[in-house]
Order: sequence, then structure tokens, then C-alpha cells
Amino acid sequence: MYHYGDRMELRLLEEILFWSVQGREHAGVLKELLDVEERFANELTLFEQRFAKLEGKAIQYLEGLARYGYRSYALKPNTVRLAYKAFEANRRFVKFLGYFMKESRAAKSAVARTLINHIKNETEYFMGIISGLGFFPYAGTKQA
Repeated sequence: MYHYGDRMELRLLEEILFWSVQGREHAGVLKELLDVEERFANELTLFEQRFAKLEGKAIQYLEGLARYGYRSYALKPNTVRLAYKAFEANRRFVKFLGYFMKESRAAKSAVARTLINHIKNETEYFMGIISGLGFFPYAGTKQA
């Protein structure tokens, strides 16, 4: 991301916003398309709420950045903190998805497993983008 220069903060916030929307929608899709047990539905609702909160913060920071013509010559500490929170929320989501695949009867069909693996892969892609900034480690989360 460093090659974006004075637009790096803008790009980072756009990525956080995009992937927060994706995370919120993914949690909702799993709840709506699969016959998810109540305990898993409750967890997915919590993830929807976490991602919505990240989405709101990203929008707030983007609006603040707009005052400066979307240019920033260094990442602001609040943006770095938001990136870390987004990373952690996504890390927890990936961990949940692995547990969900092992424990939920709703995740036993081939279609459900394909969907969950697709969501895991997309989430891990975002985590790779964030970890590429070098602010915090990423050892990967690949689990069968």
C-alpha cells in the first residue's frame, strides 16, 4: 500500500470500509442462507454489529480526511488503531468460521462448506493486506 504515497491513508480507510461491509454482509448471508443454530446465529449477529461499527468509524475517518483533499503524508494513529481493530475482528471471524464448520450441523453440506471457505479466503485476503503494512504480525490462520 505504500506506493499510494499521500493517498495511502485514503486507500487504507477505503479497504477497511469495503471489507467491513463485506464482513457484515457475509455474517448476514450465513444466517439467512443456512439453517443456523441459535447460538451460531447469535454469534453471527455480534459479528454483523462489530463490522457495522468498523464501517461507521471508517466512514467517519474518511469524512475527516475529505477536509484535507484526501491527502495525508503519514498515517494518523486513529487510522492505525482502526486497521488493527479491523484486523482483529477479521481474525476472530476466521477463527469462528473454522469452529462453525466443525460444530454446526448447518455447515455440513458441500454448498455450505464451499460458501464458508470462500468467506474465509476473502477475509484472510483482507488480513494479508493489513498485515502487509508491517504494523502488526500475521502468521496466517489457515485451518481445515
